[in-house]
Amino acid sequence: MWKAGYTGKGVKVAVLDTGVDQTHPDLKNVEVTEKNFTDSAPDAKDRMGHGTHVASTLAGSGAKSGGKYKGVAPDVQLLDGKVISEVEGTGTESSITAGMQWAVDNGAKVVNLSLGSLDSPGTDAMEAAVARLSGKALFVIAAGNDGPESGTLNSPGSAPAALTVGSVDKQDDIAETSSRGPQADGVTKPDLTAPGDDITAARSTLTPDDTGNDAYVSMSGTSMASPHVAGSAALLLQQHPKWTGPQLKAALTGSAEPDPALNAHQQGAGRVDLTRAVTASVVPEPGTVAFGTQAWPHTDDKPVAKTVTYRNLGAEPVTLTLSAGSVDPKGRPGPTDMFTVKDTKLTVPAGGTAKTTVTADTKSGTADGIYGGTLLATGGGQEVRTGLVVDREVESYDLTLKHLDVNGKDSSNYTTTLTDRAQRKIEVPFREGPVTVRVPKGTYALESSVYGPTKSFAVFVQPKLKVGAETTLTLDSRKAKPVSVTTPDAGARLTESNISYDDTTLAIASSWSFGGGTVMRTLGLGPESPTLNAQYNGHWKASGTASDKVDYRLAFSRTGNWFSGLKHATTKAELAEVKYGVGASAAGRKGRISATPIGTSGYNPPLVPVTSLKLPASGTSYLNTKDLRWTWSMAQLDDAGESRIDYGANEIAYKAGKRYTLNFNTGVVGPDLKADDRQGARRAGNAMDAYVQLFSDGAGHAGDSVTTGGFTRLESGGRTLAEGGPGAVYAELPAASAPYRLTMEATRSAKDTTTSTKVAAAWTFTSAQTPEEEPTELPLSTVRLAPKLALNGTAPAGSTLTVPLKVAGAAAATGKIATLTVKVSYDGGSTWKTAPVTTDTKGARTAKVKHPATAKAVSYRVYLKDTSGNTVTETITNAYRLAQ
Repeated sequence: MWKAGYTGKGVKVAVLDTGVDQTHPDLKNVEVTEKNFTDSAPDAKDRMGHGTHVASTLAGSGAKSGGKYKGVAPDVQLLDGKVISEVEGTGTESSITAGMQWAVDNGAKVVNLSLGSLDSPGTDAMEAAVARLSGKALFVIAAGNDGPESGTLNSPGSAPAALTVGSVDKQDDIAETSSRGPQADGVTKPDLTAPGDDITAARSTLTPDDTGNDAYVSMSGTSMASPHVAGSAALLLQQHPKWTGPQLKAALTGSAEPDPALNAHQQGAGRVDLTRAVTASVVPEPGTVAFGTQAWPHTDDKPVAKTVTYRNLGAEPVTLTLSAGSVDPKGRPGPTDMFTVKDTKLTVPAGGTAKTTVTADTKSGTADGIYGGTLLATGGGQEVRTGLVVDREVESYDLTLKHLDVNGKDSSNYTTTLTDRAQRKIEVPFREGPVTVRVPKGTYALESSVYGPTKSFAVFVQPKLKVGAETTLTLDSRKAKPVSVTTPDAGARLTESNISYDDTTLAIASSWSFGGGTVMRTLGLGPESPTLNAQYNGHWKASGTASDKVDYRLAFSRTGNWFSGLKHATTKAELAEVKYGVGASAAGRKGRISATPIGTSGYNPPLVPVTSLKLPASGTSYLNTKDLRWTWSMAQLDDAGESRIDYGANEIAYKAGKRYTLNFNTGVVGPDLKADDRQGARRAGNAMDAYVQLFSDGAGHAGDSVTTGGFTRLESGGRTLAEGGPGAVYAELPAASAPYRLTMEATRSAKDTTTSTKVAAAWTFTSAQTPEEEPTELPLSTVRLAPKLALNGTAPAGSTLTVPLKVAGAAAATGKIATLTVKVSYDGGSTWKTAPVTTDTKGARTAKVKHPATAKAVSYRVYLKDTSGNTVTETITNAYRLAQ
């Protein structure tokens, strides 16, 4: 069409997306207006890159690439509506519908929306907006990327009036993830497909570049397919400026090229074909014909007839030759009489219409499933295709569900889901009274939440529900039993409860969270599933003045089936006492701490209570222990509530009646290979990778800390072999034996911490090629400094401090240490003094440090050499502060 002079000139097209980078050379002078409809983004700039890519695919000039990446319609006038915010990464119905209205009010005749979320029954606000505005513009909308299962179409592409676009690759094979129809109310979608795989287009200058090409980026999905069709519509509209949105849609679907192995729920009418669209004067209405579902069994199936209307937009009558073909559920040629057309010849008058009847007869089939087909009309230079689809239902039965609340009355306030063994989900619709759904024969996992008239609800789980006949199931909240757990402290207040389950075999999982005052009931139904794991956990604050410092964390797990109620009065004899402390490495910081209970099956619940803290903080938690292990995590937060420093403790099997101490975020913070067994340096053949967490805390907990700078560097023979960010590097090494030096360094912001503000470590070792099959550990060691410090990271000035030296790694084995020295500095590392190191009869080493009365902070430099000649030097700047 470009050769014919059609480039979209004069056509206004709106892109409603993440914004458009109009400073990109390919998009200069394309945009005529812009508006930001989001509540959280500060302006219409594209900081996500999605909208720029879409706009470039549609309207880019290709200037930066010498025309290689030119858009479909490079001369359109672009309206840029930002409806998706980079803050949340999503848009709202209100922002998207406002953008739709704005686009039409500003003269857009084609509106592209490469966005959406899974469709649900009924008409949502976005679908309603498409219906209301489609008389003024054609809405071209991405189908979604939730395929390959049927019924995965996204809204607002689910709107019947939309031109909904699926994705194909460069070989015209449909993309695995391209969403399939029908939409939730049974309307056949998508309408057609377009290229959407590995599409190269403009990259927003406001997004990071990790590809080496700062101007372009490749993306895949129906978001990339949609602008190909929107651009095609703009070209047709320039050619036929009086055509309406429905006429453009009919021309594009009627001229599409179908894949003979697919049905209309997968591809609509087929892949967009501009070559045919440009000469199209006869268009079909509708573009696809759905004949619905013929219920199993099929002995009484009746033929279903539908009308297809051909509209001649040209000045001369056209005589068409009509034929119909079919494809079976496996993509093979189907029965010749599955679809038949009444007329083999049909004349469509100039400017007029002509009708014919297409009939689907599912009695002619033998295989059950969805049959696709094409009604082909040729003649007068026209080649018009209409997609056909009918569902010859597989063996299926009615499943009737009755939802009763705690008073025994029918409830329409419920959420019920069925999941089959192929992980396909069926959402049961809301009804007042019994609800019947048609489901294929098979075994399902059922989950249902039935909400009562008061602050209560009941949850039913049946991991194995077999449907092989007409079935009725009553979900009676009166039969579900309450969840009631108490602590030894009669006055303790429940702050949060969580209950959850998952079944890895059935691929189902859910969780619920509720506070005190809510009555939850549960009931497990049907036979057990050995891979189903469930857990209840809760958090109580102690009564009286200790409420801010003492709490209870209780959990109960089970395997095989769902809870049928839970009643447990916890006694002191069941509990372990954990006194915890959480340090503060800067003044005025807040934090959070949580404990995750893990049952004997290893099930890790998705929800656990989280306690907010003012740091430094200390407290006492009482935890039950039977068949449980507990993991801990803590975080120090910034002013916005974002985590800046994190630590965790792996699974701990506490014993009832015992007392424990647990401290996090305390000094001295530095490297410790023992804190996480993923750490170290390993070589396989000539490939080496190294990973060390530089900010493990003084208690030996592995953690992460936001850094402001740093590096990792591997050197040999005076040459730098590889570099990376703080704590990690990968390198290809020469095969011959050679000496190496590995250096890591990281710094932290003063807003986050006043201790361990800079941590550096340097290792030397010799290495040669190793076997490739199994990585070989390289001889790295670390020394953790473990003095007793206050939770605010201080020690008294003028005092003598004992500093235990905890060796990990290659030198940790008995007799492996050749040399271990400790030096201290009170001026940030300008000058150093040696601290005496002693070794007890068990081989434990400690350093004695006498703090000057006037010093403000202490830095450390530790040097270790093992008996094989490998060394490590650690330098920790401002390891802790001195309290005057």
